[in-house]
Amino acid sequence: MTEFNLPQALSPEDFALLGSNEFVYVKEVIQDGSKAFAIHLADGRPVALTPTREAARIAAGNYNVELLSVH
Repeated sequence: MTEFNLPQALSPEDFALLGSNEFVYVKEVIQDGSKAFAIHLADGRPVALTPTREAARIAAGNYNVELLSVH
């Protein structure tokens, strides 16, 4: 049987840093009564607001990061 050594548990701060330079996520929000799409860094910091999901995808591509969707 193969044994696995599991890593120590990550702190919330360390977990937030995973992928912080590689991934962003988009989340549908309501801004001033209208639907918009907020782009956040992997650690949760908001960085942009776009009018459409397509605009969010294009913005992520311009910065060479992978866009993930939050449902």
